[in-house]
Amino acid sequence: MKSSGTVMHQPSWYGSSSQTRGGLGPLASMEGCMPLHYSYEDCDVDDVADSVIEAVIFGTMSLGINEITEGNLDEWLDRAKVRAAWFGPAVYDRDKPHVCLLTERETMERFVGLWTNASNVKSITKWFKQLHDGVVSDRNWNRRRREERETEMDLRWRENDG
Repeated sequence: MKSSGTVMHQPSWYGSSSQTRGGLGPLASMEGCMPLHYSYEDCDVDDVADSVIEAVIFGTMSLGINEITEGNLDEWLDRAKVRAAWFGPAVYDRDKPHVCLLTERETMERFVGLWTNASNVKSITKWFKQLHDGVVSDRNWNRRRREERETEMDLRWRENDG
C-alpha cells in the first residue's frame, strides 16, 4: 500500500448495511462521495499489514480524528474503545480476535504522524452523538426494510390465497 494517496472505495471490512461498523448506515453507492486523501509517510508501519493500515485510515472517519498525534492519541484510543464496544473490532490479530487493534496503544503509537482529509470532530460529546445518531438511523432503516418485506409477503399471500 502506498504511504500516501487517495481512495474512493469502501474498506474491505466495511460490509453491507447489515454489517455496518461505526454507525454509518447503509451506503447505496459511492457516487458523489468525496475522495479520502491520506499520508502515513512519517509513521513506523513498514511491517504492518495493509488491512491494518487501511482500517486506521478509514478509522479516521469513523472516529472523527483526522490526524494522529502524540497529543490526541489518548482521545483516539478512547473513541476506538467505545466504537469497538458497540460494533466489535474493526480489525484484529488472529491471536486476539476480541481485541480491536485500533484500541491498542502499542499499535497506534506506530501511526503517530498519519493524517487524512476526514472531518475532525473535536468534541467527544458531538462525536458520540453522531455515533448514536448513526445507530438510530441503522435501526430505523432496518425497521423500514422489515416492514416492507412483511407487506410484500402479505400481498403475495393474498394473491395466492384469493
